[in-house]
Amino acid sequence: MHPRERLPYSAIEGRRPLRLPDGLRLIVWPVLALEEWDLARPMARMVISPPQSQPMQPDIPNWTWHEYGMRVGFWRIKRVLDALKHECVQATFFLLGRNALAQSALARRILSEGHTVAHHTFSHPLLARMAPSVAEAEIERGFAAVDQAVYGRAEHAPATPFFRFPGFASSPALLEWLEQRGITVFGADLWVDDWNPISPQQELSLALGRIEANQGGIVLLHDTKARTAAMLPALLRALKMRGYQLVHVVSPAQGVK
Repeated sequence: MHPRERLPYSAIEGRRPLRLPDGLRLIVWPVLALEEWDLARPMARMVISPPQSQPMQPDIPNWTWHEYGMRVGFWRIKRVLDALKHECVQATFFLLGRNALAQSALARRILSEGHTVAHHTFSHPLLARMAPSVAEAEIERGFAAVDQAVYGRAEHAPATPFFRFPGFASSPALLEWLEQRGITVFGADLWVDDWNPISPQQELSLALGRIEANQGGIVLLHDTKARTAAMLPALLRALKMRGYQLVHVVSPAQGVK
């Protein structure tokens, strides 16, 4: 099988319950990854160091890690959405265009439950390392893909004019271009290192400590991480108990809650 080919797939939630013969209860449930990483392009992060510090292309070791390790996280987004709904909290989701197209039902659920659907490029490259025209095309492609997946159509301007740079890798030229387009660029005041191998309790302690030290702010979380999905309910409850107001940011046409 060529790396770009995909096996037939259907979401588990759309299948009939599995009944095992003779009342058996122990099964093995393989979860297949759904994100897409282009083997012909450099990987966004070097998890496995290249030999002699020389990047490889195609970077098969890192491509393999991303294909499995990152894709499986789509199922964790459901846990994140359930936690937000239980605590009556709305969030802002910066979606990759290719992910929104691959999981359009999940993208539409995010919108239907009152969250803000914003943009994060089509395929997560580091835009500051690209020619401005190529980077602009990547951003526009992301706008169109997300809006097509969520709303069923894509206009010249994105439905929600919010954008976050992958890796916060912006450039003056791109910032000026986005400003001219009327797009608000988001950063983050703090993050909780949820890409590192820490436990949910460690992540919770880190999040609360940094929020207290900063007295609030924009917190960056990755909804595909198991540790983040596991610790989120406790984080939301702890923030409410400590008197923090959880702010929902929406597009200018709707005002700010």
